[in-house]
Amino acid sequence: MKKKTSSYPTFDISPFNQAMLGVFICLALQYSLNSLAYLELFPNIYGKSLNGVVKNTSYIIPGFLAVLLVFTFEGTNGIRRILTPYSKLAHPLWFVFAGTCLIIPLYLALFLDDVIYKTLLNEAFGSYEFIWPLWHDIVKYTPTFVFVAISDELFWIGFIYPRLISSGLKPLKASLLIGFLWGLDYLPFLFTEFFLSPGLNAPNL
Repeated sequence: MKKKTSSYPTFDISPFNQAMLGVFICLALQYSLNSLAYLELFPNIYGKSLNGVVKNTSYIIPGFLAVLLVFTFEGTNGIRRILTPYSKLAHPLWFVFAGTCLIIPLYLALFLDDVIYKTLLNEAFGSYEFIWPLWHDIVKYTPTFVFVAISDELFWIGFIYPRLISSGLKPLKASLLIGFLWGLDYLPFLFTEFFLSPGLNAPNL
């Protein structure tokens, strides 16, 4: 009987261990950098606060890490593999679809977070006034949402997911595991207040 070979044999590390190594590095960077930024332990350089820089850019750590790890374990073919899906989305209708099905619910989710936050602070629900996001806000924040989405997808879907599947996990189990780990990746943002109400509290969780 022919032995089944792994699609990711580099360095003799199993696909599952490759995935867990990536998760460990990602979470270690997120928690350490965001903790230092939250405690404002980074210095100012030429009048620019590195604490603010880390808070506003740490969300792209998974994306850069995905490219680095995929290149390490798969070479240039791996880079081509994770970037190919984006080259097929050049048609403008795909961006309209993404904006309708993803961006709008995202803004509604932020609105719901705000409502729950105020409700749990014992503020009257009826007193909450819904304010539609201004065009200026949409133009300002939507590119950031897109960068966050691409960064997350490159890491969790491009690097982690295929390795979990290759290691023998069923798609549902792999997705549930990723969902849990992905949630851990976002916990530091409760403190750095990245698009969230400040602090570790019920509505944020």
